[in-house]
Amino acid sequence: AEDPKRAAAVRELISTEEVYVNNLGVIIRQWKHGLAAVPGVDPQSVNAVFSNVELLEPVNAQLLARLRRPDSRQAIGQQFLEMMPFFKMY
Repeated sequence: AEDPKRAAAVRELISTEEVYVNNLGVIIRQWKHGLAAVPGVDPQSVNAVFSNVELLEPVNAQLLARLRRPDSRQAIGQQFLEMMPFFKMY
């Protein structure tokens, strides 16, 4: 049987990652793209402000997909280890 405290921690981790991935999407689609569409706003400034946010979203979406897999629940640490090279962009 799974430890209830561990199960709760895993659920919280997944929930937090869901919110984070959703928020990255909002930043990209509503803020970055919205601001870039405003006449007179310098595209280089928009890119400077939002730098690599469009690279972060797919990485975290992939991590979230891995965390959601039922077979990964007992190997959460392994999921992070396998994604570690991608976290260097942070």
